[in-house]
Amino acid sequence: MKTINKFAAALLLAGTGAGPAAAAKISEGLAASVNNEPITVSDYEKAKAALTEQYTAAMPDFFRQADAAAQLEKAALDKLVDETLLRQKAEALKLKVYERELENGITETATPRSRRTSTTSR
Repeated sequence: MKTINKFAAALLLAGTGAGPAAAAKISEGLAASVNNEPITVSDYEKAKAALTEQYTAAMPDFFRQADAAAQLEKAALDKLVDETLLRQKAEALKLKVYERELENGITETATPRSRRTSTTSR
C-alpha cells in the first residue's frame, strides 16, 4: 500500500505545480479550494474534458443517462480534490520518490497481472 501511495504521490507531484503559480491562478476563477489551495475553473474544465473523452471511449452509453452531465461534473471536481489532498499529504510527509521507483511503478502498472505472477513464481 505504501508503494502505491508513493507512486500516486510522485505522479501528482510531477503533474501539478503549487506555489507562486497557484496564487496567480486565483485571478482566473476559483472552482474550489482545498485547505486554502485553489482549484481553478480552467483546471476543472480540463479535468472535465479529459473525463468526457475517457467516458466516451470506454462507456459511450453513459451519456444517455439523464444526469450524465451532473455525474461528470461531480467526478471531475472529486478527482481534482482527491489529487490535491494526496499531493498535500505527500508534501506534508516529505515523501520523496526516486526516478527509478517511478519507472518501476509505471512498468509494473503496464505489465499484465498474469505475466507478473507467472514470472515471480519461478
